[in-house]
Amino acid sequence: MATIPLRIGLPLLCLVLSLTDSVRAQKDESIRINALPGVFDYRGSMHAAASGDFVYLVWEDLRNRGLESFNDIYFNRSLDGGATWLESDLKLNKSLPGSTPSSKPKVAASGLKVYVTWMEIRNTREDIYFNRSLDGGATWLESDLRLNTDAQGVARSIHPEIAALGDQVYVVWEDWRNGSPDIYFNRSGDGGFVWLFTDMRLDTDQAGMGSSDLPQIVATGSAVYVVWREGRGSLYPDSEDVYFNRSLDRGVSWLSSDLRLDSNPRINYSHPISPPQLAADGEAVYVVWGDHRNGGRDIFCNRSLDQGATWLVDEQRVDTSEAGSSHSDRPVIAATGNSVIVAWKDWSAGLNGNLLFNDSQDRGATWSSVHRRVDGGQPGRTTSAWIYAADDVLLMSWASTRTGRGNIFFSYSKDGGRNWLSPGKRLSERDFGSGNPIMAVSGDSVYLAWNESDPASQGLNIYFNIPFGSQPYGEGTVGSGGHAPRLEGSDELMRGEEFTLSVTGGLGAAAGVLALGRPGSSASIPLAGGSLLVYPIAQVRALLLSGSPGQPGVGEASQTFSVPSTPDFIGFNVNFQAVFLDSQGTEGVTLSNAVEAWIL
Repeated sequence: MATIPLRIGLPLLCLVLSLTDSVRAQKDESIRINALPGVFDYRGSMHAAASGDFVYLVWEDLRNRGLESFNDIYFNRSLDGGATWLESDLKLNKSLPGSTPSSKPKVAASGLKVYVTWMEIRNTREDIYFNRSLDGGATWLESDLRLNTDAQGVARSIHPEIAALGDQVYVVWEDWRNGSPDIYFNRSGDGGFVWLFTDMRLDTDQAGMGSSDLPQIVATGSAVYVVWREGRGSLYPDSEDVYFNRSLDRGVSWLSSDLRLDSNPRINYSHPISPPQLAADGEAVYVVWGDHRNGGRDIFCNRSLDQGATWLVDEQRVDTSEAGSSHSDRPVIAATGNSVIVAWKDWSAGLNGNLLFNDSQDRGATWSSVHRRVDGGQPGRTTSAWIYAADDVLLMSWASTRTGRGNIFFSYSKDGGRNWLSPGKRLSERDFGSGNPIMAVSGDSVYLAWNESDPASQGLNIYFNIPFGSQPYGEGTVGSGGHAPRLEGSDELMRGEEFTLSVTGGLGAAAGVLALGRPGSSASIPLAGGSLLVYPIAQVRALLLSGSPGQPGVGEASQTFSVPSTPDFIGFNVNFQAVFLDSQGTEGVTLSNAVEAWIL
């Protein structure tokens, strides 16, 4: 890559710098997703999924709820990395508005294919329903589909969970058709159009004899993993254990005998277990839960390195206080490579439901000798947490009352969980009370949504933000040969490191400039047949594209920026756009798209 002094094209640059803030609209730091303010039901739930630049969100909504009516399932989406959303969100359940209780929506996505499941009472009992879109949420099935195949209205089917890879869609739920709850499963291999005529039971004890609930599901490659909590056996019916089943052929066949993952000896007292959570990376599968075997509640983890065939004989305890001395609850887990991280809420001495974590660097065989706080010892109670693994980076979000009212915080680790950004970056901007963060990850980008109190309506809104990564936005303009230069960011903007921008598809050997905008500089200003997408501009660098002079579409260049290491820059979002000379472009230039990135 070569740089040159900018002489030609200077009039265009002067034009850019002369534009004022009055002709642009600032992008909000966080975006409200629900179209009708203050209608989100705080007793309900929401869920998010991301695939590439496509972000999808579903939630329970009470806008149609009156004295005699109930929640519905609503949906919104962004196809540009969260920059813009549908102005009117969509109701997905096909019953009349507010006519039936609908709850617990879950969403999975693969590119433009979006799959949503939920539970709903249409005939005296809960059933599992499903709808899907193959065009990024623009259109949906005219009639939603019922996935549990027993007689409608006879038994409860609740707590659905969903996973999807391409056209393969998997749904698992808790089902009461046999008297006591069992775990049932259905699948589709054609993008959610056709499902099994008869659903499948995954717990393998005698039907209805145990008490199986709160399943979790993960799919990777052709493998599908399911874990749940179950009280099994008549000797100690109040005892609960962790059970697992798996399929290696996309849900066609399963283990003939499910596997118990905890080794508690079931001595004569109640052994309740908090809902187990599941993560998978390659052929490794990890399950974490909290249990009372030592008196207080501790956090335990078991793992398999062969797709769930064999597990540790003795699961590992993850919290490092004296056994049974703490009250550790609601663990979450993520894994990438050799690194596994578990976080949980803890009420041990000196804690008030604060967020603790521990990490393993050998795929769950051993754990750090001391667990730690991710919030840097800040005051306030943690109310909920999400954690994800994205390549070699671990990401965590949580709600905390450290500021008096609930707010949303975010942190990350670049070294497998040993060190974290502390005490975390606050994402919610208002002090009305925020909670229930949900996170979706795609590539280098992280998407976060949460609910937030609305004093005007005494309801809740749903807000969205992107705390991490880089995203292209807008469109460039066409020049020679019908090509438009394309601008992309290569890595995350991390403090003290380098961030590289690359241009492809330009005119060979064309000269131009790369503009760096100030924080909050996403714009849309008419310019040269397209739009100036970055303003105000803080810095301009000259670029010279490679390739044969005058040959369309072959020009490439890259530019590297050093990111300051000072914590003062945490949370800043910066914007980039390139402009190149091209005699076939409008006014003799072509514009690239823009890239927005967030500093951590």
